[in-house]
Amino acid sequence: MALALSNINNTLTRIRLDFTTCQQIPVIVTIGDLLYVCTNVTDLQYKSLSSFDDAIGDLSYTEQHQALLDIQITVRPRSVSASAITPLLQRCKKLHRIILDGCAPDVLDVVDNSTYCSNLQIFGYNCKHSLPAALVKSSKAAQPIASGLRAFYTENVNEKEEGENVLRVLRRNAATLETVHVKELRNDSWNALAQTYLNLNLENLERLVYESADRDTLQPVLIQAISASTKLSHLAVQSPGSLLPLAQTLSALQQPVEVLKLSDCYAPPADYMNLVNLFNVYAALSPSPATTRAFREVSFLDCESLTDATLTALAKIDSLKNITLGYLDGLSTHGILAFFMSLRDGVESIKLIGMGAITDEHIIALGSLKGLKRIHMEELHEVTDQGLNDMVDKAPVLCNLTFIDCSSTSQAAIIYAKRRIRIVQTE
Repeated sequence: MALALSNINNTLTRIRLDFTTCQQIPVIVTIGDLLYVCTNVTDLQYKSLSSFDDAIGDLSYTEQHQALLDIQITVRPRSVSASAITPLLQRCKKLHRIILDGCAPDVLDVVDNSTYCSNLQIFGYNCKHSLPAALVKSSKAAQPIASGLRAFYTENVNEKEEGENVLRVLRRNAATLETVHVKELRNDSWNALAQTYLNLNLENLERLVYESADRDTLQPVLIQAISASTKLSHLAVQSPGSLLPLAQTLSALQQPVEVLKLSDCYAPPADYMNLVNLFNVYAALSPSPATTRAFREVSFLDCESLTDATLTALAKIDSLKNITLGYLDGLSTHGILAFFMSLRDGVESIKLIGMGAITDEHIIALGSLKGLKRIHMEELHEVTDQGLNDMVDKAPVLCNLTFIDCSSTSQAAIIYAKRRIRIVQTE
């Protein structure tokens, strides 16, 4: 393969190699081979079931690579160590984006090191998914505020050493980070560790996604870290603890967030009054030269005690465009109907999943929204053909309907919808 690559080495700029289906076959081309032969490659993705040492091969004959900006490597778990990856970083000093899956905790400190990675803007540690293309493009095109990471992604942070290294990465890049995505597993030893980082300040953060298997571990650190941000626009939290510090922090920001997503929330009903207060603050905001953002999107998934009062406050926000409600057992049939009937005509998209309280009456009410363009209905088992047909007839600008696993509707209703709506998806 290396010989074949040598025939196109002057023109090849992107390489995608996936050896994960070749369990019994030894590595036939290494990352070292690719970098030696393909001197103009800018984007390299390499996946293998082998160890990192086998995947990287021999780098001793590889000189400084002047073109490589983006590298994504997936190898055997915990086989990427600081000592193993250092030779690669020494030869690829122009990297803007590094995504690694299979790392030991000591990799965090060596990658986040200006000695080797002074141009690095995006770092994914033990990430199994590709980063959004839009983020990659903007990060390559725009200059960072200063030298440092602009985006940091990590999954399955569990050990204390790993957690401490993650927090050090956040603190070292606090002035430049715009996107942070942390997925944490439960670790009782983190509580003491978190106390030492409560002064973390992510002043330029725009997007925070925090997923946790448990609450009240790193979450207080991250909520405190956004309290001084003037740019936060997207906040997604899984398994939040008390909603009070979250709501108070968002209420005190100079501008509202544009997107708020909560999932797996087990707060008691009384705690949702904090969200009622937050939404009342957002509803009272009026556009001004100092306000460049507006609250546009909300998502509640598996928030079992979400109250009708929360929806009542949410419906008063004029800027709201996109709504997702899923598996919310605490809502009443009457409360949901009142919410739908109170929504502003500016709402463009609604996604409903596993909402057993929703009936034909609710769906028909949505058809009255003058601006509704997209609706996603999934596992709504009380909605019948009649409700779907009436909603389709009423909705003036509806152009996209997704309809999945709604057991009380028939194929006839789907056919009827397809005659009137441009895009109808059923799976």
